[in-house]
Order: sequence, then C-alpha cells, then structure tokens
Amino acid sequence: MLPFKYVEEHVKPERATNNRKIYRDNWWLAGEARPGMRAALTGLKRYIATSRVAKHRIFVWLPVEVLPSNALTVITLDDDYTYGVLNSAVHISWVTKMSGWMGMGNDSQYTNVSFETYPFPHTTPDARAAVAKAGAYLHTIREHLKTSLSKTLTELYNDLQDCRVNPKPTHALYSLYDAHERLDAAVIAAYGWNAPLGDDEILAKLLALNLERAVKSNPING
Repeated sequence: MLPFKYVEEHVKPERATNNRKIYRDNWWLAGEARPGMRAALTGLKRYIATSRVAKHRIFVWLPVEVLPSNALTVITLDDDYTYGVLNSAVHISWVTKMSGWMGMGNDSQYTNVSFETYPFPHTTPDARAAVAKAGAYLHTIREHLKTSLSKTLTELYNDLQDCRVNPKPTHALYSLYDAHERLDAAVIAAYGWNAPLGDDEILAKLLALNLERAVKSNPING
C-alpha cells in the first residue's frame, strides 16, 4: 500500500488541476487507454514508427505486440512500399522542411502535418514493387549491421554521415549507404522524375505536386 499512498499524496493533488477530466478522475493511473490505436493495429503483424523528436529521421518496423508511447509517431500500415517511401531521401527532404525543431541539439520533430501533407507517388505496380523491394532490402541491411557491428540505429546513422561524404566500398557502412541509394533511385523513378536531384529540386517538385492535388481535391478553390 505504500506505493499507492505515495501516489495519493504526491500525484493526486497535481492531477486534480489537470485539464483532462479522465486524468483528474483516474489520478492513480499512469495514463489512459488508446482504443483507437488498438483498433488501428488490429489485423497487422507489424507497423511503422518513428520518434517524434530525433537527430536522424528513421522509420522502423515494430511488432504489433509492442504498444507505442506518445514519444512515437505511428503509421498503421505494414507494407514495404510505404516503409520504403518514408525512409527515402525524397520524404526526408519534405519532413526536414515541414518539421519543427526541438532541444539543444535542434532535432527535427515529426508531426501529423509532415505526414499528411506529403504527396506520395501515384505510380505503376512495377514501380511500387521496386520501392517495396528496396525498402525490404534496407530493413535487412539495417538488422544485419545492428547485429554484426553491435550498434544501435542511431549509432549506425551517426557513422553513416562519414560514408556519405566519402562513399568507399571498403567502409563498414557502405552497404547501408548503398541500400539508401537504391531506395532513393526507386522512389524517384516512382514519381517519374529523372535523377540525380538536389534537395531544392525535390522540394520544388513535391510542393508543385502537393498544390496540384490540393486544387483537384478542392476544385472550387482552384
């Protein structure tokens, strides 16, 4: 009973002033149920997640048994195509432009706006398959390097910066660099664009596509 007494003495008074009624009424609970999230994950074996605030914008697979905290943004899809597009330099360029920034390290913040405004490619089955294949390959390479080098994803991407500056095949992370190059090429091709493209060119094309679709969805405003 001592832990409950501690919560009653120290947590209850603070919860009594909380704006959310459910927190005021259920002051002894750490949080609240998320039935919407559970419903969205029903039928899936995995889902895509990314940290809301991160130094490197990385999208990963999580098993459906893992319930995400509010530190994660979740995309309740389980296909390699979406996973591939989200991990591509094309999407990351958009996110970097659209996201907010937090913390002493000025890390990017992934928001609903980042995802909802991003214009996914409307493409052919073959192009989708190519992106899916490249996305699955990226995941395989990541998992292999995490095990073989005994490093976290953050550590791998810290070290990847050096390889991107000087991409030598002998570099320990060249396979990760190569996997991203393959994925970026597949995503750019899915849009029907010609590589190579710099960040400014990518952003200009994405913005034009975003505006074009906005007009089509709201013809009166166009």
